[in-house]
Amino acid sequence: DLEDLYPDKSQNVDALIDRLRKKIEPDPRRPKYIITVTRGRRFKLARATPEQS
Repeated sequence: DLEDLYPDKSQNVDALIDRLRKKIEPDPRRPKYIITVTRGRRFKLARATPEQS
């Protein structure tokens, strides 16, 4: 697991995701586009809906 090799890097990723959410999300506290996956500390991009395309 990369987190075991680079434990301090996960905070950098979290900070980057927070900044990105502030730029692209209508409400960064309730993200619609960058979703946190509950298994571990991972993220995924939400699929675009027809109205977003």
